[in-house]
Amino acid sequence: MSVPRRLAFVIPMLTILAMLTAGYAEASCDDDERPSLPEPLSINSTINSIKVSWIPNGSARFYDLNIRQISNNTSVVSITGGLENQRRYIATNLVPNEDFEVWFTPRTEAGAEGCISATPIRVTVRTENPTGTGTGTGTGTGTGTGPTDGCAGLAGEEAAICKQHNVYRAKHRVPSLTWSTDLARNAQEWVNGCHTNKNANGDEFFCHQNKSFGCGTDANYHYGENLSFGYPSRTGKEAVDGWYCEINVYDFNNPAVKGGVMFGCDNNPDKVTGHFTQVIWRDSAKLGCAQKTCKLGGNAGTLWACEYDPPGNFNADQPGVLNRNVPKPIQGLVGERIAAGSSTSQTRTAIISDVDLYDVPGGVGRVIGVLRQGQTYPLIRCREDDWCQLSNGWVWGSFIVRNHSRPR
Repeated sequence: MSVPRRLAFVIPMLTILAMLTAGYAEASCDDDERPSLPEPLSINSTINSIKVSWIPNGSARFYDLNIRQISNNTSVVSITGGLENQRRYIATNLVPNEDFEVWFTPRTEAGAEGCISATPIRVTVRTENPTGTGTGTGTGTGTGTGPTDGCAGLAGEEAAICKQHNVYRAKHRVPSLTWSTDLARNAQEWVNGCHTNKNANGDEFFCHQNKSFGCGTDANYHYGENLSFGYPSRTGKEAVDGWYCEINVYDFNNPAVKGGVMFGCDNNPDKVTGHFTQVIWRDSAKLGCAQKTCKLGGNAGTLWACEYDPPGNFNADQPGVLNRNVPKPIQGLVGERIAAGSSTSQTRTAIISDVDLYDVPGGVGRVIGVLRQGQTYPLIRCREDDWCQLSNGWVWGSFIVRNHSRPR
């Protein structure tokens, strides 16, 4: 795979309507004296605040930051050569549901002295009013590419357990699951029976419906399945959190699906990892879950079952299967960017730093050009693997200004 040039993770997680612009520089500075933009840089908005975060880079010790409310052309923040060695600034008490223009650029000296970056960041940020939660239809017919799009039409616990799956999958850069009413129906039929079995020690446990290693009788059952039980109750989000916590004992450098009898969130090496790997399994595309109040050992609680299609882990002993289907999580802000949902459609983007342009996504095709920092292009779409299609080719998504807002 051809590796894209220097990865500069610039991560706006909000409505970005403007773009990087050139020309904001002092003529007395040579190009080799100008500081680079910090990396990573994030700009987050809430209902009434804007937070700019960055990591100092190179010779930059001071920063210019200007925030202007566009509707009335009012400056709410004006800092020139300040914020010495700081890593964040929060503008508070802003008007909700308004657009603000944010300018940010590093400087080598305090005040108006020294050199500044040749290409500052200039974006438009929108503060948003609180939005209510929809009632949903329960059909779950969404097929979008965002981490919550596959859960469209759901409400309550169904929506929560579906979205939590996709939040975790986004951290590992695997495609979102789409809700399936057929799988949900299958899960409901199974949990309605509160099926249990006993191990060699006589301990009772809820069993899977797979005929080969569970207590089901359907010879045609071919889905993956996760079970979770908690008393006096357990939410769908808690069930997924409990499955995902097995990542603590999963060895990405020497992957194997453990089949022990213990599971949970601590670092006990005897605990299973099959629930975690099924949640993240790249090739799984559909999800359906259901809950039922059942008793185990005299304790009444909530039993959850989630079905996955195609199933995960069934061929986990084959070389390379785990490496491909259970990738490592993305560290730091990048995971937050992918996990965020977009509420608007971005039609143009700007190039953050020089990067190769490919004829096909994935970095495996032919390099057809080089995009330069500050250039702008029409943006067609971005895929789940973070490769984005411009009007003239494909580019790695970390090199462009992305349009993201908080999930609704």
